[in-house]
Amino acid sequence: MTQTSLFIGQPEAFAEPTKERRGRKRVRDTSIEAYIEVFQTISERERNVLFSIQVYRELNEQWPTAYELYQFMANTGVKGTFDINSVRPILTYMKDLYLVEFTGKRKCSVTGKRVYTWKIPTAAAQDYLIKEKH
Repeated sequence: MTQTSLFIGQPEAFAEPTKERRGRKRVRDTSIEAYIEVFQTISERERNVLFSIQVYRELNEQWPTAYELYQFMANTGVKGTFDINSVRPILTYMKDLYLVEFTGKRKCSVTGKRVYTWKIPTAAAQDYLIKEKH
């Protein structure tokens, strides 16, 4: 069974960067290379979580909570998304690899609780994920 692409029918996710992204920090080439090196060692399921974080961000203009990410992945038919436990441990694992990190807290649209949101740490890494998926 083939997986439906997360990006089919959603070209607006790859539009020109918004004004919010203009003030990016300068990222060292070595940081980008290290991110790519680690990225290439993770599983397909872990990559799906990273791509989903990026697409969620592009579509909703905010970083997702774990539950929002799970719901988004389940609704878009991402392979291997059974329940919150198919997402949350991967986020924790990738946090240890510095592929994702916490950003502020806000009210989750799924649970109604005030929780951390997850983000991809650098604009360069975000751009790499977009290029990698195409």
